[in-house]
Order: sequence, then C-alpha cells, then structure tokens
Amino acid sequence: MNLSFKKIRVLLYITFIFIASISFSGCAWIPFWGEDEDEVELESELAEFEESELSPADDLRAELKTLQSQQEDSQLKLEELEESVISMSPRVKEVEEFKKEVAGNLEAQMEKESAEMEILKDTVNKLESQIQDLKDTINEMEFEAKLRSTPKPRRTLRRASGSSVKNNYDKALRLFNIKQYKESLSVFKSLDNRRTQASLRDNVIFWIGQCYSKLEDYEKAIEKFNVVADEYGSGNKVVDSLFGIGVAYNALGEKSKALDYLDQALNKRPSPQLKRKINMKIKEIEG
Repeated sequence: MNLSFKKIRVLLYITFIFIASISFSGCAWIPFWGEDEDEVELESELAEFEESELSPADDLRAELKTLQSQQEDSQLKLEELEESVISMSPRVKEVEEFKKEVAGNLEAQMEKESAEMEILKDTVNKLESQIQDLKDTINEMEFEAKLRSTPKPRRTLRRASGSSVKNNYDKALRLFNIKQYKESLSVFKSLDNRRTQASLRDNVIFWIGQCYSKLEDYEKAIEKFNVVADEYGSGNKVVDSLFGIGVAYNALGEKSKALDYLDQALNKRPSPQLKRKINMKIKEIEG
C-alpha cells in the first residue's frame, strides 16, 4: 500500500510539473486528436485572409495609376495653355496699345471740340448781347421820336411825357413780374435817360440791374447796382442794390466779396423783410 501511494504521489508530481510547464511557456502546443484537420483549416483561412487583404491594395494601386495618368494629361494641357498665352501676349499688347492710342485721340478731339464749343457759346452770347443793345437803342430812339412828333404846348407835353414814362415804367415792372426779363430790360433801358423824372431814375437803373441778374449777366448787374449805390445814396434802392451786388458776386463764385456787400446792406438798416432775405443769403453762403 505504501508503494501504491508513492506511485500515485509521483504521478501527481509529474502531472503538476507538466501542467506548470504549459502555463509558463504560453505558446506550448500539445497535440490532440484531429490535429491535421485543424491545421489544414487554419491554413485555408489564412490564405483567404491574405487574398482579401491583397485585393484592396491592388485596387488602390490601380486608382493611383489612373490619377497619375490624369495628372500627366492635365500637366500637358496646362503647358499647352501657357504656350498659347505666351504666343498671344504680343497681340494682346498691340491691342491694348491701340486702345490707348484711340482713347487718347478721342479725348484730345473731345477737348478740342469742347473748347471750340465754349468759344462759339461766348461768341453767340456776345452777339445776342449786342443785338439786344441795338434793339434797346432802337426802342429808345422810337420812344424819343414819338415824344418829339407830338405837337403840343410845353405844359401839355411835359404832362404827357411824365404820364408816358410812368406807363412804360409800370409796363416794365409787369413784364418783370411775369418773368419776361428780356422785354422788361428793353423797356427799362428806354427809360434810362434825362427825360425820366429824378424820383424814378434810380429805380429804373436798379431794375435794369435786376433784369441783368435774372438773365445771369452778373457783371452788368453789378455795374448797374453800383451806379445806384454810388450816385443815388439817398434813394430808396441803395440797400436793395447792395443786396443785389452780394447775390451777383456769390453767383460768380466770389464769396468773400458777396459777404462784404451783404454786411454793408445789413448796416444800412434794411426793412424786416429784406433783412430776413439778407441773413438767409449769408447763411447759405457760409454753409
């Protein structure tokens, strides 16, 4: 019995050692029944896995090849386009130079025609002014001829003359009020003579200046307004004339002169209505 126990203990010890060796080796392989079949199956699965892994790699290589081919084609097209651009550059430069030349010629021609047009406008304006002066002179001569042709005694003639002057003065004012400035100017200029009574003379000159101002002939307007301010200082149109000079200078772009004459007009104690107009014009000029 002791011998059997020893045999069993030895068998258990060998079994323990065998199991321990398997545990510590980690990769030890103990063949069992059916080893050959399992090995064949594992080899088959491994082959399928390798095939499945190799197939995407081949696809990627094919796609990469296609992309490289497309890139080469694109590079060739780009080089062709660059060559075309280089070959067309001289022609493009010629066209641009031609356009610049044509534009320069057109601009020069337009400037020349514009200058000629301005000269023609000035000439036309001068001729129109001369024609108007001639018409005014003719009207004045006709007016004088009418006065001389009436065979009446002196007292009657004076009364008729005074009445005729007043009628023409009122007519000129009516024409001015309905904005018939050229016709109004013509009548007022016919009254600018010694036969017009002294009480109306400064008014006649003032309204001539107003007509010139409305017709935008500001230099002549300033000339007439200055006559009223300088020669008829005690008249009732001095402040209006100073205001008219300020307006005319402002229209000519001479703002400092315009403000100077408007200040002079304010210092002359204008009527409330005219004072408002002067202050409004000063604010307009000063901005």
